Amino acid sequence: MSRIFCLSSNITTEPYPVYPLGMAIIAGALSRAGHEVRQFDFLAAGKSEEALVAAVADFAPDGICLSLRNIDNVDSFSAESAW
Repeated sequence: MSRIFCLSSNITTEPYPVYPLGMAIIAGALSRAGHEVRQFDFLAAGKSEEALVAAVADFAPDGICLSLRNIDNVDSFSAESAW
């Protein structure tokens, strides 16, 4: 099977940092399907481009899975006040 590198590219810490749940779910599904998977959380790695490049080079993946954080407003009351 393939070697898949899963990258959580989120760098947002406001209003709070979030666990890369989407990446973890996809990585689990890929692993169960027989793929060799490595996960990399860019935020947890200190937003280090050098660490990312080194991790990709070390793993030499066949493909890269990119996880994005959705843009949302966790304060539902602030949106209501604008009505």
